[in-house]
Amino acid sequence: MAAWLVSGVNAGQAIVVPLPSSFLEAVRHNTVKTPFFLILIKIDELGRFRFVGGGNSISCAISAKMAGQAFKVDLNKPLVFQYEIRGVNKPGRVETGQVLELGWFGDRTPLFFRAGPCPGLKFPVSLPDQYNGLDSYEPVGHLGEAYQEWVHQPIVSKETPRFFENDVMEFFTRTAWWVIPLVWLPVICYFVSLSVNVGLPPNEVATAMVCGIIVWTLLEYALHRFLFHMNTTGYWANTLHYLIHGCHHKHPMDGLRLVFPPAAAAILAVPLWGMIKLFASASYAPAVFGGGLLGYVIYDCTHYYLHYGKPLKGVSHQLKVGHLGEAYQDWVHQPIVSKEGPRFFESDFWEFLTRTQWWVIPVIWIPVVCWSVSRSVSMGHTIPEVLVVAALGILAWTLVEYTLHRFLFHIETKSYWGNTAHYLLHGCHHKHPMDGLRLVFPPAATAVLLFPFWNFIKLISTPTTAPALFGGGLLGYVMYDVTHYYVHHGQPTSDIPKSLKKYHLNHHFRVQNKGFGITSALWDKCLKTHSPDRSNIFKRLHTPDSPTYISLLGNSTQNPRWFNSTSQRPFLIMAPYEENEIRPIVLCSKLFGHQIRVNSGGHDYEGLSFRSQTPFIMIDVSNLNRTIVDLKEETVWIQTGVKLGQLYYEIARKSRVHAFSAGLYPTVGSGGHISGGGLGTLMRKHGLAADNVLDARIMDVNGKILDRESMGEDLFWALRGGGGASFGVILAWKLRLVRVPEKLTAFTIRRKLDPENLSLLQKWQKKAHKVSDDLFIRIIVMTTLKNESGKEKFVQVGYNGLFLGPADDLVPLLNKTFPEFDLRIEDCFSPPVGNISCADRPCIKKECFQVPWIKSVLYFGAKKLDDPPEILLQKRVNTYKYNKGTSDFLQAPIPDKGWKMIHEMLLSDDTPIIIVDPLGGKLDEIPEDETPFAHRKGNLFNVQYLTYWLDNSEKEASKHVKWMRDLRKKMKPYVTKCPRTAYINYKDLGVGRNDGNYSYEQARVWGEKYFKGNFVKLAKVKGRVDPDNFFRNEQSIPVLFSGGIPGGRQAASNADGFPGGLTLPADMLTARAVSKEARSNPPGKERDCTPKKKKSSPAAPQPAPKPAARSPPHRSQPKVHHHRLPPPPPAPALQIFWSTLVYKECTQPPVFLSGVTPSALLAGNPPVFTGGFGRQDLLAGNPPVFTGGFDRQDFN
Repeated sequence: MAAWLVSGVNAGQAIVVPLPSSFLEAVRHNTVKTPFFLILIKIDELGRFRFVGGGNSISCAISAKMAGQAFKVDLNKPLVFQYEIRGVNKPGRVETGQVLELGWFGDRTPLFFRAGPCPGLKFPVSLPDQYNGLDSYEPVGHLGEAYQEWVHQPIVSKETPRFFENDVMEFFTRTAWWVIPLVWLPVICYFVSLSVNVGLPPNEVATAMVCGIIVWTLLEYALHRFLFHMNTTGYWANTLHYLIHGCHHKHPMDGLRLVFPPAAAAILAVPLWGMIKLFASASYAPAVFGGGLLGYVIYDCTHYYLHYGKPLKGVSHQLKVGHLGEAYQDWVHQPIVSKEGPRFFESDFWEFLTRTQWWVIPVIWIPVVCWSVSRSVSMGHTIPEVLVVAALGILAWTLVEYTLHRFLFHIETKSYWGNTAHYLLHGCHHKHPMDGLRLVFPPAATAVLLFPFWNFIKLISTPTTAPALFGGGLLGYVMYDVTHYYVHHGQPTSDIPKSLKKYHLNHHFRVQNKGFGITSALWDKCLKTHSPDRSNIFKRLHTPDSPTYISLLGNSTQNPRWFNSTSQRPFLIMAPYEENEIRPIVLCSKLFGHQIRVNSGGHDYEGLSFRSQTPFIMIDVSNLNRTIVDLKEETVWIQTGVKLGQLYYEIARKSRVHAFSAGLYPTVGSGGHISGGGLGTLMRKHGLAADNVLDARIMDVNGKILDRESMGEDLFWALRGGGGASFGVILAWKLRLVRVPEKLTAFTIRRKLDPENLSLLQKWQKKAHKVSDDLFIRIIVMTTLKNESGKEKFVQVGYNGLFLGPADDLVPLLNKTFPEFDLRIEDCFSPPVGNISCADRPCIKKECFQVPWIKSVLYFGAKKLDDPPEILLQKRVNTYKYNKGTSDFLQAPIPDKGWKMIHEMLLSDDTPIIIVDPLGGKLDEIPEDETPFAHRKGNLFNVQYLTYWLDNSEKEASKHVKWMRDLRKKMKPYVTKCPRTAYINYKDLGVGRNDGNYSYEQARVWGEKYFKGNFVKLAKVKGRVDPDNFFRNEQSIPVLFSGGIPGGRQAASNADGFPGGLTLPADMLTARAVSKEARSNPPGKERDCTPKKKKSSPAAPQPAPKPAARSPPHRSQPKVHHHRLPPPPPAPALQIFWSTLVYKECTQPPVFLSGVTPSALLAGNPPVFTGGFGRQDLLAGNPPVFTGGFDRQDFN
């Protein structure tokens, strides 16, 4: 058993103390009789430090640091803590030579210890006498820059420090909370009476007071943020800050300094009164000032209550939900389905005001409605006129209802006060949706809000119509509250009430950020926040027996090679129209252990977006195809279902001088293309598509939609070239538009690949990556026929180029650089070539066109120049060619013998194509680690190999795949080495693949070929955002946890020899990894990429293989869930089953009775529900009612 070594200050000798049961107990044991100064260093996974000091009540402070909500330290996380206890003498100086204790602990257990001072730590030279508190406020001024850190290390004690030796002065610094209302309420009444005495109507007085309260909340916020929390360093600034607010942060439980002293408040009230008189009339000013004072009284009393108020029943520490911070939104939308609601106040009177029976609303407000309407009738309006005006009031209320619900009740809050106010206003209703006494708005609160509502109506209408309009709005409110209660607790029998109930419960239990209308879905439909119901879920889900399944799968598959009877097909296709519809599929797939594949355009050469070796669900995002072009910012937001053709079309619709740097083929999906890098004709001038991504939205493994700010820069980095399928479901991109001239020039020069033209090919290899960034010239090497008879096949090289400028500038540049092209000005103004007799246009040696950018897109996309731009909106290429592709990068030109080999290989295949794209330009300016796409400076060309065939028989396909492998093998001497690199968007499982429970080391075989040195960072990002490797395929990024140890904590223990599976800080592990790499690869020696085969004697007998030992599971494996189901059969019950799960987002499963299990449901046997809930309710989308306080957290 481990022991703690403690060096006593007084004893002067070391003693061994048995291991305490907790860190807190150890601190109390070692410091009970010894003054001390403690420094606690928290080292997180990124290697950041946090220094914490303390005093004689340090045991409380440590408890807060270790387990308190405010700091959110979770001992279950792989964090390492180092602590050091030093002796402190009376003047408060740290004796650096007296170390009482120094040690490390993690996972709640001390691991090992060190003696002596911790290197690199700097201690304050002088500190206040923390172990006895301050005898005066003066010493804090001497702390200088250390003051801010010291003052925010609270001492949790009700004992208060003394400011002044003089009792009178000290008395004025301490105030009991009840003094505030006692002093200021009479003043408030006096000022309000001044406004009443000058003839201001009561409703206007109330409105003015509300305005004053609002002004106070703004003033309170400004003072707290900009004055009370000002960063100070000087002596007088520190002293003043400590007197005003710092003492409260140092001693937060000091009850006599929680409210502002009346003497000081009176001094500040004078300029406030003067300011209000400047901005308000003489009659309104007193009421506004009184309202401001009332806001101050409420603030001070509330402040005291939040520190000393007793916890309320229901939620632990009710009204203290504000401390949940960012976690509040998730917590409040996990409903507890129970008719019992929480208690807010201990006082029965205040609690009574928060609870209201539904029938109270019409009883109180219907008479007010009748009185208001009758006033308009008495002023001369006819009853039909009054009814029309009242109907307009009801319509206006529906808009007010929608606006309040969407923008106020569902505002996202993070701060303490924001969370608390939201919980009181609407959050409690979402947490306890079946609490019948908090479903309608309390009449007292409604009465307060009616005053500004009445004044607003008077402003926008005439005196005679205002009462009827107000009465109609009030009637709309009554209808809203009664309807709200009914949709929660009523039992509708007709269709309209059923649809209202279904629509609103959908808002509570499934999609909380949609469906804000209660009495009507009118404004939801107008403003596109309509909540999709269960019938829409059915339309989004497609099973193998669905009539749309085959066509949907076929449209998602651009390479028909994988669309045959032997391919593994998805057992479910989800085709969402809204981003949040994907969330339930992610959660349900995770729950049942099924893989998902996301299909954007279907151009994956290996078909990994629409096929798998295991049962899987395919998400087809092609319906997520909205674009928002902003020419002012020169940006565009696109969803990942947008194809490149649609993106280019939408840009060209808005501007002739804007473009985007991406690929050539219009039907390629933006999701996969941009996440893999995105080569294109503009890349030498403006960089890759991934280089121009400004923001992104992604749904992570927990179903949360994250943008750049919320996902973090490491994940945002990984999405821009690392292949998005490994990290989540990419939903949208924000892209930077680039500027292009109004006139561009596109051209093609064709030559035979023969000895006469090899000199031109060698010149192109030497210059194409060095020429002006405005000029892009690629080559397309392919076989073609000399005539239509099909004989005399030869190899042709097409120099396919785009110049960012007019032909007048291009032709002189080409004549200087490539005079062999023999391009003239008149060549660029010939009419477009139509249908010609020679196959594949070999008879046209050169063609050139001066066109706008959108026409160049048509040209490079194999369209006709006279085609309308709308042809780019086609989602699918009408082709039945099967294909196989792969790629290489070149860092040196291919010699003549290499081109002769290529010539022979191309003639030996039916329809081969080699495309060589020049790099350089902007790509050379960007560092390799700027994005995961690492093929930057030093790489001259990207080579893409393609082969096509028309018969997809096994024999024919194998022949072409073998040809591709032979070609790639023969290209090895001419391409990059150590590693031989490739382009992730031209996937090829021949370079390596993931099989089974693959590890980081196994995935390096292919990963470093695609990403070079960036692969390790990608794996670490994967370990952070998807530690259970849920998003995976045959070439997905593996999991690598913090510090570079594959396999998680257990592997760390085995690899590095530390007990308890401790994951050390990243900087320590990085140093170890660098050291190990340096030992194995000394400078000047290139790492040998080729694994050496062990020699074995053929005569030696081979022992029988031993059974494979079961390796311990590690975190790179997918998490095993006890809810896992067998692969579901293609049965009609499947769609019902999955749509039920999707509708409930797999977070609130139905309770099955009578022995019915999920497997029985798959077989088509309907479950039996209690409370009259039956299969028809399931089909209609009505959620089951849970009892016994069932919560989402119980299921999770």
